[in-house]
Order: sequence, then C-alpha cells, then structure tokens
Amino acid sequence: MKSIHDFAAAYILMCHLMQRSAVMYIEEQRERPANNAPHKVVIDSREKIIITAVEDVDSFNEVEVILLTNHGFITVTGEDLHINKLNLDDGQLVVEGKIQSVDYADHEEERTKRGVFSKMFR
Repeated sequence: MKSIHDFAAAYILMCHLMQRSAVMYIEEQRERPANNAPHKVVIDSREKIIITAVEDVDSFNEVEVILLTNHGFITVTGEDLHINKLNLDDGQLVVEGKIQSVDYADHEEERTKRGVFSKMFR
C-alpha cells in the first residue's frame, strides 16, 4: 500500500513536469518566427497568378491548386493549370493556365466541406 508521501512525491513530480513542458512550449513559440510576410494575389490576364506568403501546397492538378498561405487556404481553379514557380523559402507561387476562380477558406474543414458540395452541384 502506498503512503501519502508517495502520492505527494508523485504529485510534485507531475507538477514539475507539466511546468517544464509549458516553459518549453512558450520558448518554442518565441523562437518560431511569426509569418507576417505580406500576402498578395496578382492575376495577369487570367493566364497567370502570382501568390505570396505561401506556406505549403496541399494538392494540385490541371484543374485545381490548393495552397496554404498565412491568411488561410486558397483554391485556384481553372484549365490546364501548371505550377511555373514554387519557392517556399520566399513564399511565392506562380501558376499558369486559364484561371477561372480564386477562393479563400480559413480552415481545412471548410475547404474540404466546400469541395465536396461544389463537386456535387457542378
């Protein structure tokens, strides 16, 4: 049978570990630079789109490019789309083809839900 001292020691150790984890998380957040890069979308004659502050490309094919920026997800739709330039260090993406639409979604769940409905009602 465990004594009250064993429980107290375990509790103190647990509190210490939780505090240490919290401090490590705060330090990690301080070290991680905030992505405050300016976000721009430039469409040139519906044949070329340049997007800045790009953090990642989620998926792409000839009719749809889905990417993450510091302002949320963007879906570019069109025909014969191809990525001409992708530089994640600079946060720049250039897509060429026939641009038909550009759509923002703040969260991945919204983007996924919208994608399912938009395909059903086309």
